[in-house]
Amino acid sequence: MSLAAIATAFAALWTARTAYRGLNTWKIELNEKVNIELCRKILSSLYRIQTTVEITRKKAPTDISGAFAPLADEMDKLLAKADMAEVLWNDQIKMEVKKLKDLITELYVEHISPREDRLESDKIKFGGVPDPFGLDFQNVLTSIRKIVKLHLWAK
Repeated sequence: MSLAAIATAFAALWTARTAYRGLNTWKIELNEKVNIELCRKILSSLYRIQTTVEITRKKAPTDISGAFAPLADEMDKLLAKADMAEVLWNDQIKMEVKKLKDLITELYVEHISPREDRLESDKIKFGGVPDPFGLDFQNVLTSIRKIVKLHLWAK
C-alpha cells in the first residue's frame, strides 16, 4: 500500500468524521431553536394573560364584560403550546397551565354569577384585600415560568 493511498484513506475518514460532527451540531442547533422559540411563545402568552387579568381586575365588575373573550382565546393558545411543551419536555407544564385556566374560569364565574355575597366576592377577585386569588394566580404563573426557564437555560 502506498503512502498516497494511506493519506487518501485518512483524509476520507477525517472528512466523514467532520461531516458527522457538523450534522450533529446542526441537529442540536435546530432542536434548541425549537426549544427557545417554544419558551419565548409560552412566556409571551403568560405575559399577555397576566396583563389582561390585572387590567380586568382593576376595572369595576360591571365594566369587564368584553375582557374575558380575549383572555379565553389566549388561554386556548397557551394550552396548545403546553401540549407541544409536554411532548418535547415530558414534564408537568400542562398540569400547571390547567391550574391557570381553572383560576381564570373561577374569575369569570365569579364575574357572571348573581349571588347575594357578590360584593365580598368582587372585593376578593377584583383586587381588594385580602387577595387569595391574586396569590394563587401569581404562584401558578411563577411555577410555569420556572418550568419554562429550566428548559430555556438547559445545557
